[in-house]
Amino acid sequence: QTFSGAARALASLGLSYLHVVEPAPGSRAFDPSAPRTLAAIRAAFHGTLVVNSGFTASIAEAALVRREADLVSFGVLFLANPDLVERVRLGAPLNEPDRPTFYGGDARGYTDYPTYRPAAEDVDATTRKRRVPA
Repeated sequence: QTFSGAARALASLGLSYLHVVEPAPGSRAFDPSAPRTLAAIRAAFHGTLVVNSGFTASIAEAALVRREADLVSFGVLFLANPDLVERVRLGAPLNEPDRPTFYGGDARGYTDYPTYRPAAEDVDATTRKRRVPA
C-alpha cells in the first residue's frame, strides 16, 4: 500500500514517467515472501512506467504485452553485454555478469566484456552478418 500510495501521489504531479526497481531474485534485498509491487504501482500510476530488475528479454516482452509497464530498462544485463540489443535481436547467448567486479574502481567488469562474435558457419558470406533465426 505504501508504494501504490506513493505512485498515486506522484501521478498527481504530472510526472513524465516513473522508474520502478524491485529487488530481483538473487539480490540481497529480495524477499520471496514479500508481495510484488509492480501491479499495484501500475494500477495507481497511469503515466509512462519504466521497470527494472531481474528482467530477461522474454520476461520483459511478456511484461510489455501484459501492459504491466511501458518500458523495461536493463542494468546488469546491459553492463555485461554492451551489445545487448543486437544479442537479443539475434537470439545470441549473453555474457554472465561478473558481480564481484561491480563498483571495483577500474575497467575490469565495466569495459572488458566481449561483444558477440558468431561462429563462421552462422555468418552470411555475402552480407558478412549473422543469419537471424527464422
